Amino acid sequence: VGAIALGATNALGLVIPAQLKHAIDTLSHGGETALSVIGRIALIIIAASGLQAVVRTFSRVVIFNGGREIEYGLRRDLFKHVIALPQAFHRRSPTGELMSRLTNDLSAVRMLFGPGILNVMNTTIVYATGVYFMLRLSPRLTLFAVIPLPLVVLTARLASRRIYRFSRDLQAQMGNLSNHLQEDFNGIATLRSYTLASQRHKRFKGLSDGYLQKSLELVKTRGMLGPQFAIATGLGTLIVLWLGGREVIGGRLTVGGLVAFNAYFVYLAWPTLALGWVLSLWQRGLAGWQRVRELLSEEATPQGNALPLQNTTEASLEVRSLTVELGGRRI
Repeated sequence: VGAIALGATNALGLVIPAQLKHAIDTLSHGGETALSVIGRIALIIIAASGLQAVVRTFSRVVIFNGGREIEYGLRRDLFKHVIALPQAFHRRSPTGELMSRLTNDLSAVRMLFGPGILNVMNTTIVYATGVYFMLRLSPRLTLFAVIPLPLVVLTARLASRRIYRFSRDLQAQMGNLSNHLQEDFNGIATLRSYTLASQRHKRFKGLSDGYLQKSLELVKTRGMLGPQFAIATGLGTLIVLWLGGREVIGGRLTVGGLVAFNAYFVYLAWPTLALGWVLSLWQRGLAGWQRVRELLSEEATPQGNALPLQNTTEASLEVRSLTVELGGRRI
């Protein structure tokens, strides 16, 4: 449903350049009926813009809610799976790391299935439809206008591997930070009793510095993408204005056709500029999903909190005793 609404949103957006072409060509020819035609075109543009706003909002609500539902279902199933894992797993797995996977990693997955999916679908639809209408106006001009786009694709491909690696390292570092905090908060009385606060603070500062450095590495990689995509889009715009002007002078394209062509090209600009952000969302979501899958791949014991009795000859069992005093009685 969200994809259909997104397609309708872009279809309504493509109505506007076509109407602009009609309006400018009508003004170029002049005539007594020009003003009445312009009035009708203006009403069509206003109606298309208003309807587009409504449908766009609906598409985002549907797709974003889908991402939230996926996050909710995964968190519920992941928690159920974690509490069913054997004691040996919990002894070797830091609590903070598990908390990070149930919170930060799942949030990254939700962004992948919400804004990430929406923008991938939107970019695909915009490029397919925008390039189609540009080809109808001028195949030659379209060919030259999209020349910078392979640069965008190559840059995105090279950066995606680095973003994935940095994202996975960053989310692992967040797990270390969460585990450190969980241990310190649980043992705050012991830390104060044995004057270990200063030592633990240095350890926390080291983990925080590591998280900062990994964050900066990710930001630098993402920051390099934006300007390169903007340069590619700007070069395309210059090509459209220069060659498009020559097409108009040569009589192969009307002024209205050039305005519409430029509007279609600008229509492609936002998905191109947003590609770096979408790529980061996608890679961080994939890194989070990989960490969630690693946790789901752990085998749970049948009872969830005990080892099967038939395996006692091969497994090491641990028995813990706890004495508490309740109502004057020792239990």
